[in-house]
Amino acid sequence: MSTCVQALLACKCHSVALGYERVSAVGEIDLATGAWLTDALRRAQARAQRVVLDLSAATFIDAGGVRILLAADTHARAASGTFAIAYPTSPVERVLQLVGADRVLAILRSGILSPGPATPIRSTAASAIARTAWL
Repeated sequence: MSTCVQALLACKCHSVALGYERVSAVGEIDLATGAWLTDALRRAQARAQRVVLDLSAATFIDAGGVRILLAADTHARAASGTFAIAYPTSPVERVLQLVGADRVLAILRSGILSPGPATPIRSTAASAIARTAWL
């Protein structure tokens, strides 16, 4: 497990199974903190084909943060991997909806970080991850 902390954002990365990595972001994802999340996601994607970003404790996201999520998704697809977001808070989910990112990103609700199937909001990639029930 690795952790990086910046004044308004903390990111924790941990391997949960062979080929699977979970990144948890706590706090604000914006221009000032985006480099920390980018670094955490790059490290996770270097170690695993399947990465889930837990946003259950993210309090804010701006356009720069959305770009980071889209870049992580693009990187995963190019590497034949998967990238999904789990448990976005209401403010974060609202921004993703406003900019249309919810139609591109795999966004998952309950079950992805515990045993049993997850329920995707949108995306076939989300369904593929959910079917693995890997945690």
